[in-house]
Amino acid sequence: MSPEVYRLFEAASNLPLDQRSDYLQTETADAEVRREVLSLLAHDALAGPFFADALGSAAASIRMDLDLRPGTRIGAFHIVQMLGRGGMGAVYLAVRADGLFDQKVAIKVIQSSTPGSFLSERFRQERQILARLNHLNIARLLDGGETPAGLPYFVMEYVAGREIDRHCDNGALDLRARLRLLLQVCAAVQYAHENLVVHRDLKPGNILVGEDGTLKLLDFGIAKVLDPLLGATAAVSTRVLTPEYASPEQVRGDPITTSADIYSLGAVLYRVLTGNPPHALQDLSPLDAARRVSQQQAPRASNVPADVGAIMEKALHTDPARRYRSADELSNDIQRYLDGEPVLAASDSVGYRTAKFLRRNWIPVCAIAAVALALTVGAGVAVWQARRAERHFAEVRQLSNKFLFEFEEAIHNVAGATKARELLVRTSQQYLDRLAADAGDDRDLVHELAEAYRKLGDVEGSIAGGNKGDTKAALASYGRAVALRDSIGDERAPDIKNKVNYVIALSDLASLEDQAGDASRALQLSTKAVHLSEKWVNATAGDMDLLTAAATANTRLASIQTHKGKFEEAVSSSRRSVEIRRKVLDLNPADGNSLQSVASGYCDLGMAEQAAGNLREAVTNHQNAIDLLRQLTAQSPENVSNRRKLMLCSWQFGSATKMLLKEQNKDLAPVLSIFERALIMGRELIREDPADALVASDVAGLSVTFGATLQQLGHPREAIAVLQPAIESETKRLSNSPGDRALAFNLTLLLMWAGNCHLDMHDVKLALAERRTAAGLFGDLVAANPTNYAYAHQQADNLREIGDVLVGIGDYPAARESYQRGLKIAEKLPLGKASLDAPNLIAALLSSLENLPRGGGGSRDAEKQFPAR
Repeated sequence: MSPEVYRLFEAASNLPLDQRSDYLQTETADAEVRREVLSLLAHDALAGPFFADALGSAAASIRMDLDLRPGTRIGAFHIVQMLGRGGMGAVYLAVRADGLFDQKVAIKVIQSSTPGSFLSERFRQERQILARLNHLNIARLLDGGETPAGLPYFVMEYVAGREIDRHCDNGALDLRARLRLLLQVCAAVQYAHENLVVHRDLKPGNILVGEDGTLKLLDFGIAKVLDPLLGATAAVSTRVLTPEYASPEQVRGDPITTSADIYSLGAVLYRVLTGNPPHALQDLSPLDAARRVSQQQAPRASNVPADVGAIMEKALHTDPARRYRSADELSNDIQRYLDGEPVLAASDSVGYRTAKFLRRNWIPVCAIAAVALALTVGAGVAVWQARRAERHFAEVRQLSNKFLFEFEEAIHNVAGATKARELLVRTSQQYLDRLAADAGDDRDLVHELAEAYRKLGDVEGSIAGGNKGDTKAALASYGRAVALRDSIGDERAPDIKNKVNYVIALSDLASLEDQAGDASRALQLSTKAVHLSEKWVNATAGDMDLLTAAATANTRLASIQTHKGKFEEAVSSSRRSVEIRRKVLDLNPADGNSLQSVASGYCDLGMAEQAAGNLREAVTNHQNAIDLLRQLTAQSPENVSNRRKLMLCSWQFGSATKMLLKEQNKDLAPVLSIFERALIMGRELIREDPADALVASDVAGLSVTFGATLQQLGHPREAIAVLQPAIESETKRLSNSPGDRALAFNLTLLLMWAGNCHLDMHDVKLALAERRTAAGLFGDLVAANPTNYAYAHQQADNLREIGDVLVGIGDYPAARESYQRGLKIAEKLPLGKASLDAPNLIAALLSSLENLPRGGGGSRDAEKQFPAR
């Protein structure tokens, strides 16, 4: 703020409102100065009502204290004592009162005398934000509601710890120990930013360190949720801040971005390392304090190493563009210092860069002063050009990451978004590819690029979410993601985030390799993912992201084990996955994603139990999954992921129930309504997003099960109405992706059951054609996947059915050949696997061969000779 603006503001603020504009017109001809003064006056006018409301609320809260004395009950808890009071309300220590188990919690109660006031609205926002954040270093939200007096509250985990600066000072921690604590703060802030949340009030009082050294970030009461559609320009309605730790843009009232938190992280670092905040504001007027923060660079600390001082200076730069681009980037620079490596912050000095340039390019030959001068000037020009290039590099990188992380995540579970997701991710990947060519050894960029390829693989052909069905392209993208991470040694990654992403990348590639037919490669990758994740989980207890990655790795391994006929091992892996998922839910019981994860785990366990022949256990697990998913879809009916999971679990529940009823010799009719409801859900999802190949594949598999059941219960025409649309869809998709194993398998099953239906309808020629088409597809599948016993079993059974059709039309030699081919395959199947039923299949083929009439025989009038089924 210029002295002239300051002078005019001071003078005009003492005048009546209707005289201020005229006064400024007479005092200055500079329109820009007038606009700035008027803007300051407008902000000043808003301050009075705000602080009056805040003071009124504080006064009212004192009167309300009588309602929250020790022993007062709030929800399931009894108040023990007040822990403190802030601008938004009071925080109490409480204990569980219902006797279910011992638990200490912190309860934050808003104490505003005006319902629907600013503070009440901010409090509700805080609850919503906290419910979304699940991180080891962020205090967890446990519950929430209203007191009997109508005051909103929420229940958080009780953190018994000291403020970070007091913890460091009282423990006489050395520089390195203090910096390591800041790494935990950066990890929590980075996680919040990736979830589109800006804290906006980072300060030592909101960062507590427990006795075990675990750090917790508190109080998201004034956080701003970034709207992905508005980007970082959304206006902030009210400024609530702690001046010593607030960024210049917060003080000025500018739009807030994640860069504001980077400044505050720098301010906390400054306080922890020097014992003082970056700016001494205690003796200044509010206006002078605002001017100092917004205009003056924080003084460089004299009691820290030069590189650490450079890190703080970069984080605390008054220009947001000159700060670290992310909390991760700040964390990485701190880690570089701890590892004894050069820090990026030092490169902000022209002298530092020039010295590096000269050391790389100095010719070890004696040169005259003029040459030295020329070299120096040349270095200066090079530095200027490098800075321009770096600014462009940073802008493109920031844009790419916004596409990759913010926008894609925002539409990930939106119906009909598959093509839009592909456009976003592919655009990001193309930008990052270009940057990577010039990035050298920039590990952060390699990680960003690896994530871009993984997300691109998700859109192209993920087994777990909406995709285009291009398995070949997805394999290439997933393979590229793993290769990039291997190139920088992520198997030995020191930070949890990259550990998590490496496990996910391995698991994704393993699952797709399994789907594409390379079972050995899939098992190798998946086993590695499980081994690493379990090792890291044991070494880093309580990190929810790492636990979730470990659960996913176990689920993917179970699926691969099932395909290889290792059913008991698959059940064991699935049970481990559910165990881990429940741990994650226990850490954050209010989180919908954790609840969906548990539901998915039960569904996967049900399928593993079903494959192993444990039908009662399968039915129970599927029902558990359905109950949870119905709860979730009722809460968020627009969430595509939850709706797809409900469809899948309903399908599997019906399948397991059908097998159990069949085992008990009971009527199968009750399962028809289960399949019908699931098919309705699936077709609705296809209508919403025709480009989603994963849902199309799901519906094809469901159509097989539903159509087969209808045929078995004597309804062939209704069965054809279910099967035929899926046959047409899968045939078209297979022509576009001829190597897709899952597509081919679905189509073979559809054709086999359509053949049965047409036999029941006495259309023998069509039935035989469908069965033979299925046999050709099965032949390719078995040849490419000789250890996949499900394929071999289905091929043998299909050949038996073809033999039966040929017997019906009197072509005994062809029937014998078909039976013998089927028997040769069936005899290689594992005999002890209930789901394969190999002994009965072998017995049926032997019986068919023994009962086959001897002699010739040829094809006769099929319509007349083939008996009704």
